[in-house]
Amino acid sequence: MGIRDWPIINRKDIEQVLNSLKNEELSIQNGKDSLIEQYENKFGEFVNRKYVLNVTNGTASLHSAYFAIGIKKDDEVIVPCLTWHSSVTPLLDLGARPVFCDIDETLNIDPDSIEKLISSKTKAVLVCHLYGVAANLDNILKIAKKYDLKIIEDCSHAYGTKFKGKQVGCFGDISCFSTQNSKTLSSGEGGFFCTDNREYYEKALLLGHFGRLNKITISKLKKFKDTGFGFKYRPSLLNVSLGYSQLDKINDLIRLKNQNSIYLEEKFKNQPIKGLDIIKTPDYCDSRSFYGFKIRYDGDKIGLKKELFILRLNKKGVKASNERYGLLHKHEIFRYNPYLDKKLSSVNFDLEKSEKIYDSLIDIQLPSRPNKELIDNIFSSIKEVVSRKVDQITFELTLDCNMDCKECYQKDYRSSIKKRFEGKDLISVKRFEEILDEFNPKKVVLSGGEATIRKDFFDFLDVLKKKNIFFTLLTNGRSFDLDFVQKIKKYGGGGILNFSFDYFNDDNLPKKDYKSSKNIMGLIDTLKKEFIIGIGSVVYEDNLSDLKKIIAYSDKNRFTTMILPNEFYSKEELDITKKRLSKILKKDQKDIEIIAISKNINGSEKIPAQKNLMDIKKNIEDLTEISFLPEHLNISVEDFYEVAPAKGFCKNILTNSLRVDPYGNFKICRIIREDLTKKVCNKNDVLHSKVLNNFINDYLENRAYPICKRCAHFILKQ
Repeated sequence: MGIRDWPIINRKDIEQVLNSLKNEELSIQNGKDSLIEQYENKFGEFVNRKYVLNVTNGTASLHSAYFAIGIKKDDEVIVPCLTWHSSVTPLLDLGARPVFCDIDETLNIDPDSIEKLISSKTKAVLVCHLYGVAANLDNILKIAKKYDLKIIEDCSHAYGTKFKGKQVGCFGDISCFSTQNSKTLSSGEGGFFCTDNREYYEKALLLGHFGRLNKITISKLKKFKDTGFGFKYRPSLLNVSLGYSQLDKINDLIRLKNQNSIYLEEKFKNQPIKGLDIIKTPDYCDSRSFYGFKIRYDGDKIGLKKELFILRLNKKGVKASNERYGLLHKHEIFRYNPYLDKKLSSVNFDLEKSEKIYDSLIDIQLPSRPNKELIDNIFSSIKEVVSRKVDQITFELTLDCNMDCKECYQKDYRSSIKKRFEGKDLISVKRFEEILDEFNPKKVVLSGGEATIRKDFFDFLDVLKKKNIFFTLLTNGRSFDLDFVQKIKKYGGGGILNFSFDYFNDDNLPKKDYKSSKNIMGLIDTLKKEFIIGIGSVVYEDNLSDLKKIIAYSDKNRFTTMILPNEFYSKEELDITKKRLSKILKKDQKDIEIIAISKNINGSEKIPAQKNLMDIKKNIEDLTEISFLPEHLNISVEDFYEVAPAKGFCKNILTNSLRVDPYGNFKICRIIREDLTKKVCNKNDVLHSKVLNNFINDYLENRAYPICKRCAHFILKQ
């Protein structure tokens, strides 16, 4: 179910709108306004107000409110620094000046801060019951009475929110509501202006409610009956028809829209998560209607940057983001008034408290209609990310190998890493288990070199079996004999064995003392019932004829197949290779995906010539993935999360995956490392390529991603 699943439209709603169309009731004419009057009277009963006026939208209702109480040029109105900007922008049209006030822990205007901002020019206070939490009206009303200030309530988020047993909106001099599409009461677009003051009502009516201006009774306003005040805030009767029908079921709508948020709130209360706090309903708020679900994030307690936390939630399908409303005092429109075409006089407000609260906010988007299963999944995902649980860890258990393949792409890498860590011990089983305990991965990949040549190899498998962790073993299979097969069978049902085959015929092997391919295939036959089997091959100039046989063998046994190039190809080489593979495998070229790097990326329209890290940041999407480079940064587990740039480029960080080298160090992308050292990224290190890697993990989604060139080594069949 999607997030945008509101309003709930039923047959009665449709019939009500159709009746207006059939009766040609599209606009108020000649005083025929019985439907709109019924709508306003019914809403007046809901909000306990004497005078109610339906308008085109919530912004129009707020403009009407400011105008009705007499706000004029150079007047000041104290407003919360966090709310929807249209709650405040009408003041600019009137030439007034918004004075931004701190918010409190409820995200509403802070009563303790209001009094400090009052001046001789202050005429009113705007109270927004933000996200359905009632503001502290008792204290605010006392301040307003003391200083003779008007109170405007913006209740657009707060249908069903009660203060002292009453629906909010009946406490201020005027209250305003929106009935925009996402609001609990929706007419598509619309709003309400509500008051108990007849003069305020008539002044709002004169803002263009033509066809109803005969209701003006106050003598000083009667002279404007023919023209109004030059605006037109009269709503469409089609919107009125829908709103009128929706209002009949307002209590059911409030209940439905609150269910998911209440359910998630209870989960947070019953299973508190250190470092995450929900926006609690204050004691003075009798009941709360939710409009959005916000949490306060403490990165120090969780040990993870907020941006990375959000990205990981997104990757798990949770629609999380930073707070969607901006702090008003930082918007350009409140620094420069476009109506007066002049810069606004600035006051250095101390809003440090609000900015701290704001920076901690995360918005969790929930579906509007009840869905307990989805809410359970959202809460589980939040707990997983907070616990720093990762999906996969790849461990290189050794750099050594029992083969000497002529085109091994890791030779130079192995040599340089061995030299860097000369004299250091390989990762121990103890260190292996410590990392698993800390990150609790769902899956582990064991690789090398050749992981199986370690004498304690099966000790690593014992740990994985004990912890019930699914594993993938990347192996050439040359260590396998009958004794080895019998031992590894004990771990069956819990993993994938991915065998490397470069040659199908033993005559083509580069060395004659290797265990024969046919021998290994025989051992695989005894293992395929216990394990998922994968076959990987590297493309050489002299083994293309073998590839067809390897693919046929793999297809016959329904194994997963990967083919890797033996070097980083140029674009021309990629095209040639694709044609050759197409011919040999008898597959259309479009069905062969080659993941590789052009040695010279200049001239390719698909590969932007990135100049530095900032260019990269500008050119990729939040969820774009960049793979690991085979380079190292010796870094502690605690510091690992702190090295990622704000958008967390590295695929293995973003997708909850880690890589650990043979010496127990975490491997980290060179792009990230260069960000740390403030070096410039080489433009040749980044390209755009289409990636399909459904063998190990379904990370990539069949569309263009930037990838690091030295990790780009897959050609995948189909």
